Amino acid sequence: MDSVEAAATVHELNIEYTDDVVAHGGLIQLRLVQALAEAGIDAMVARYHELKAERPQAGFRPLLPDPIAWRLSRSGQEAAGFRLFELNYEEHPAAFVATEDLAYRHELTGKHARAIELAEQWVADHPDHATGRRLLDDPNRGN
Repeated sequence: MDSVEAAATVHELNIEYTDDVVAHGGLIQLRLVQALAEAGIDAMVARYHELKAERPQAGFRPLLPDPIAWRLSRSGQEAAGFRLFELNYEEHPAAFVATEDLAYRHELTGKHARAIELAEQWVADHPDHATGRRLLDDPNRGN
C-alpha cells in the first residue's frame, strides 16, 4: 500500500469511527490532490464533482479547497489555484470565504474592478457584515 492509500485508509477509519459527515473533508482533499498530481487541474475538478456525487454534502464546506487553492497559487500554478477559487465560489456563492478568496485573487492578478464588484455584491447582500465592508474598502488585504 502506498502512502496515499495509507492516508486514505486512516481517513476512512476516522469517518467510520466518528460518524461525522464533516470528517469526509480530509479524504476529499486527499483525493483532490491525488487527482491533481496524477492528471492536472481538469482531472481534479472532475474528481471534485465525482466525489460530490459519492460523499455527503456536509463534507464539501466552503473552506475545503482553500489549502489546495492557496498552495497552487503560491507555488507558481496561479491558473490552477484560480480555477479552484472560482469553483469554490460557484459552489458556495453565499459563503464569505469563497467571495473573499476570489476577490483577493482578482486583486492580486490586477483585476481590481472584478474584486470590487465581488465585494460590492457581498456588502449589498450583507450590509451589516463588518469583514465584508473591510473587503470592499481594501480588497488587497486578503490572505
